Amino acid sequence: MVDKNSIFGGMLTTQGAAKKTNCDVLGVPWQPRYMLIGDANGADPVPNPAQTKLINQVYRAQLNQLRVSPTDDNILIAELVLPPDVGGWWIRELALEDADGVFSAVANAAPSYKPLLVQGSGRNQVVRMHIITSGTANIQLKIDPSVVLATRQYVDTAVNGLLPANKLAGTYRRVVVSERGVVQSGDNPTTLSGFGITNAFTKTETTDLIGAALAVPVVSVEASRPLLANELGLVSINASAGAVTIDLPAADAALGVRDVLVRRIDNTVNRLMIKAAGTDKIKFHTHLRPAGYAFFVLMGAGDYWHLRSDGAGNWIPIARLDTTPVGRPVAETTTAFSPGGWGLYHGLIYNRAEWPWLWDHAQASGMLTTEAARVGKEGCWTEGDGVNTFRSPEGRAEFIRLLDESRGIDVGRTAGSSQGDAIRNITGAASSVYRSGSLVTSGAMKMTAYGSSPAKLGVSGGDPGDNSTIGFDASLAVPTASENRSRNIANPGRIKMI
Repeated sequence: MVDKNSIFGGMLTTQGAAKKTNCDVLGVPWQPRYMLIGDANGADPVPNPAQTKLINQVYRAQLNQLRVSPTDDNILIAELVLPPDVGGWWIRELALEDADGVFSAVANAAPSYKPLLVQGSGRNQVVRMHIITSGTANIQLKIDPSVVLATRQYVDTAVNGLLPANKLAGTYRRVVVSERGVVQSGDNPTTLSGFGITNAFTKTETTDLIGAALAVPVVSVEASRPLLANELGLVSINASAGAVTIDLPAADAALGVRDVLVRRIDNTVNRLMIKAAGTDKIKFHTHLRPAGYAFFVLMGAGDYWHLRSDGAGNWIPIARLDTTPVGRPVAETTTAFSPGGWGLYHGLIYNRAEWPWLWDHAQASGMLTTEAARVGKEGCWTEGDGVNTFRSPEGRAEFIRLLDESRGIDVGRTAGSSQGDAIRNITGAASSVYRSGSLVTSGAMKMTAYGSSPAKLGVSGGDPGDNSTIGFDASLAVPTASENRSRNIANPGRIKMI
């Protein structure tokens, strides 16, 4: 009966010892392969080297592991994992069988029942045999991994054997990986060369390149000439010596997307024109002409336009000094002309070819008339000579009145039509005036006779037969002039030309 005095262990059998000795002599590895489990028919077995079989074998399976004891080189540890669906018997005796079927080692074990899963207590169970030998150097285990289970300890040991030891945990930008995908080491380079990158720019090189790309050329121009592609940047133009025309480079694919800012620095009346190359167009006032225009003008010191090429034959305005809509009239507080495209509101004649956008505006305004019909329509544009010229509206010395547009107060008016001065009629009457001559009236006064014996009104002295005159003079009570007007301030009138 097993008690606290029972001894458990195992040894090589006589057959096993002889087989191992023979293998050592021949220099071939000895290969224990199977573990045998028995219940000894319920008895407490004592292992005997002379045994050739177990008392009552209940199970046979391939070993999971065969290793040398870490504490004694002469002790061999054999391991078998029993899965949950194997069992239904007691474990009391154990044995090893080699690859040739030799009953090589035998041992007894503390009795342990291995239940089946269907019994409600299924488990994995590890069975180990510790076998005393004369040496373990020539022992080899070959297993079929498809029919064995590994213990957690075995897996941990195997994994730890693969993973490098004594590595500092951390985050690394560059690592060294083994052929099994295991990280062996790591570091944190701080330079491109440290990462092995040789075809990239350094920080200094990148900064220099960006600085060069962002460096904007500053160009000064004082005479007509083409603007070169490498001059696209800030272009200051002085037209004080005479008319200047600047030709932009072709906005084609070779130029690509480029920006240029053209700015006038003089304040003369000399014409300064910025012109697109060939059939290129500058895309401004496209509500009047969708294709855009071949040129524009800079008017007044400080007037500027910021343009961007699209690589497809067009220059797109990004910004400009004054974006007031073309054709708009304003009252100024200076007799000088503000920069940005302002002209006189004086009914002047212009050349259609020199001001194509302004002529397009006149045609689209609904306020275009002929020179012959201009009288009474001074606020309209006219067709000029009908071929080459046109006239702007006249606004000098006039009050601006908004068009009635069906409100019903100033009816019958058309846009741009002028209207003479007038006041509401002032009426009055004088009656019962003594008179001896014919009835005489003037100005706003009217005299009416009533019968043959009128009363005397507003007359002192003289007798009833005197000839009396009643007069009316508004200047005795209010300011008067040669026109009717409200109180006002005379500001210079200007009209947006571009």
